[in-house]
Order: sequence, then structure tokens, then C-alpha cells
Amino acid sequence: MTTTKEWPDAVIKQITDSIAYNAPTRTLSTLLPFDSIKFGKDCIELHNSIIKTLYKDEKMKLGDRIVGASTATHTILKNQGLAGDLKIISFLTAEGKNATGNATANKLKESVGDYVKKYYSGSGVSIFGVSALDGYHSMLLTYRLTSDKKSEFMLIDQGPATSLISGKVIFSTSQALDDALSEYVRGRKDKRTGGNYEYPANISLYKIYPKASK
Repeated sequence: MTTTKEWPDAVIKQITDSIAYNAPTRTLSTLLPFDSIKFGKDCIELHNSIIKTLYKDEKMKLGDRIVGASTATHTILKNQGLAGDLKIISFLTAEGKNATGNATANKLKESVGDYVKKYYSGSGVSIFGVSALDGYHSMLLTYRLTSDKKSEFMLIDQGPATSLISGKVIFSTSQALDDALSEYVRGRKDKRTGGNYEYPANISLYKIYPKASK
């Protein structure tokens, strides 16, 4: 039996094909004046759908959220040996102090991109589950080296949060990825900040492994 923590390059097309119709459908539905009517998959539904596509198992049982509970997708995958430990990266305020919640979060305390590159074997595709604000939003992140050995990060979700039509954004540097994640969190400073409650200011990620080959 052999194990690897990277996926073959072919999974990039597999992933992009699987999200092709969801992003425009979901984006258009956000324009409807009815919050109760939304078409396409939301962030955790899309995250889980991509994972099922990767493992070629549409009946695979996954979570009702990405992290933070026994029923979370990360927990389920980790218990099956299909995911690594959860890495939690916190935020700093504009003044450089530790941010306790989303109302004051300004900049990542550590680089998500550098962490991803640190655990890359040098060939194939790394795949990570990504949570923003302790499960408020679910994303998928891929990393690989291009044919000319340059970094390529691809951040994927249901559409509106990353890019309106494609549901994916590609970055060539760790800094560009980190800036985009920081901007996403800064843009949600007003989410649930009343009643002495804030979302924890963090980005959490976990590596998703291929199944072992016999």
C-alpha cells in the first residue's frame, strides 16, 4: 500500500468542471430580492460536493459545517485518515494587537500561503479545506507548481465571495492569497457583532489526502 499527500494534476480540471455551473447560478440568485430563495450550492454544500467528486463517492457522509464540531467535514475526514490536523491562523488589529473577533480583525498573523507551501512535496497538487471566521465561510484551496515552476494557488467557493462568475480566483504569490483572505475578513466586520458576540478572527485550514492506493 502506498500513500501520498498530494493529488495528481488532473484534479484541477476535475474540480473546475465540478464547479462550472454552480458559481454563475449562485451569483445570479443573490440578485433576487428573496433571502429564502437561493439556487445552487452554498459554501459548505459545494465544499462537500467537491470532496465527493475527488473521492468518486457521491454517497460519502460529510459534515453540516466545515470545522468546529464532531459533525464537521474536517473531523469526519480526519477520523478516516483523509485529512491532517487543523491549523488555525489568527488575526491582528490595525494597531498590531491580537484581534479577538471579526470586528477588529485587520491582517493575518501568519501567512496562509507560506504554511501551504511548507507542506508541499514538490509535485502534484495540494488540496486544503479552508474556514474563515470559525466556520462562517467554507472554501477549498489548491496549490501546485506550474510547468515553469511558479506557484499557483486557487481559492474556490460558491461564487460571490471570491469571484462573481467563476467561483475561483488564482494567485501567484503567498502575499496575494493572504491579502485576499484578510480583505474577505475585513469586509465582514459587521457580522454578528451585536450582543457582545463576535466571530473568532481566524482562518483555519486542513490538508485533504488522497485515499491510499493498494
